[in-house]
Amino acid sequence: MATVHAAPHADQLALIRAHPELGPPPGANLTPASGTEQSRLGYPSLSAAEAEHLAALNAAYRARFAQPCIVPLAAHPTRDSVREEMRARLANTQAQEHEAALAAIAAITRARLDRLLAP
Repeated sequence: MATVHAAPHADQLALIRAHPELGPPPGANLTPASGTEQSRLGYPSLSAAEAEHLAALNAAYRARFAQPCIVPLAAHPTRDSVREEMRARLANTQAQEHEAALAAIAAITRARLDRLLAP
C-alpha cells in the first residue's frame, strides 16, 4: 500500500472510483472476488425495501464524496453493520473519507490475499 499512498492524488482517486458500489443491480460486472464477498452478506438477494435503502445510502455517499463507498465486507458479520459504517462515514470530511477509502482497499486486499494463501 506504500505505492498507493505515494501515488498522485488523481491516481488514488482513479483506484477508489474503480470499485463497485455495494448491492449493484443484477447483471452488474463484478469481479469474482467482489461477487463472492457481496454474496456472503446476501447483497444479490436484497428485498425491495433493503435495495431502496442501500441505493439511497449509495447516492448520498456518491453525492457527498464523488466516489463509491468502499467497505471491507470481510470485516462485517451482517448487512446492518455495513449500513452503520456507511452512515457513519457520511459525516467524514473529504480528506478523512479519502483515507478511509484507501484503508478499506488495503483491508480488502489483505483479506483476499489471506484467502488465496490460506493452506
